Amino acid sequence: MSAQLTSLDFFDDDYWRSHEDYFTSEQADADLREVLTLLGVTAGRLLDAPCGNGRLSARLSQLGFVVDGVDLNQRALKNARSQQRGLSRQVNYLERDLRDLEGLGPYDGILSWFNSFGYFTAEENVHVLNVFKSLLRPSGILLINTLDLAMVRQVL
Repeated sequence: MSAQLTSLDFFDDDYWRSHEDYFTSEQADADLREVLTLLGVTAGRLLDAPCGNGRLSARLSQLGFVVDGVDLNQRALKNARSQQRGLSRQVNYLERDLRDLEGLGPYDGILSWFNSFGYFTAEENVHVLNVFKSLLRPSGILLINTLDLAMVRQVL
């Protein structure tokens, strides 16, 4: 763990409140459509890392994917677990650090969605990418959705 701020420092109550407009069912459905298009598969084993409140993990599992969702944020995981009550297929939610995913995999796809990547030092981010690579099957795909610097400058 870096001695600097951790990702948990960013994902507090203010974070969740500031993104309420984004965390809608409609947006999750739109993100799901994009993920499915990019994955190009209709079945398989997926890792959602970090999974946050499980908005994509749960939808993917209901479509028949076997899904592991990992996050270090206990609040997000509690929310994700509570939302899957009564669903026919369950996501395996795990409290894990992205830098330590030993024992998981192999996966047909890994998604790191909604600006979930890049919160560590440069060296740690490279390590996470290598961890992801080690967890993918040879034909697996890694999807990372992140901010576009030009767009951030425009918005801010």
